[in-house]
Amino acid sequence: MAPNIQKAVQQQQPEAQAKKSVKVMLDTVLDGEGYRKRFNELLGDRTAQFLASLMNMINDNESLREAFEQSPMSVVKSALQAASYDLPIDPTLGYAYIVPFNNKVKGKTPDGKDVEYYKKQAQFIIGYKGMIQLCLRTGAYQSIPEAVDVREGS
Repeated sequence: MAPNIQKAVQQQQPEAQAKKSVKVMLDTVLDGEGYRKRFNELLGDRTAQFLASLMNMINDNESLREAFEQSPMSVVKSALQAASYDLPIDPTLGYAYIVPFNNKVKGKTPDGKDVEYYKKQAQFIIGYKGMIQLCLRTGAYQSIPEAVDVREGS
C-alpha cells in the first residue's frame, strides 16, 4: 500500500512544480514590466484577488498555460484589458474570457531566413454578461430586456 501512496505523491509533484513556475513567471512579468503597478491603479484592493484568479485560470487550462509559456505578455495584456473594464475573468461567471488562439507569426531563423510558424497567444473576449454590465454602467439604460434567439427562418 505504501508504494501506491508514494507513486501518487510523485505524480502530483510535477503539477505542483508547474504551478510554481507559472507563479514565478507571472510575478517576473508583472514586476519586470511594471504591470503590477498598473493593476494596482485599476483595481486597488482587489488586485491580489484578480491576479490569483488569473493564476488559477492559467493553471487550470492547459491551452492557456501553453499560451502563457509561449507568449506571456498576451495573457497579461488580456487580463489588463479585463481589469480596465472592471470585469471578472473567471470563465464560469461569463463576463470576460481570456481565450488562447494559434496565431501564425513571422520570424527569422538563426541563418536569417524568413519563416512562418504558429504560436499560442491569448486574446481578451468580452462575454454577453460583460456587455450588459458595461451598458448598464453608462446610465443610458435602466434595464436590458431578456435576449431572444435569432435564427434563420423564424
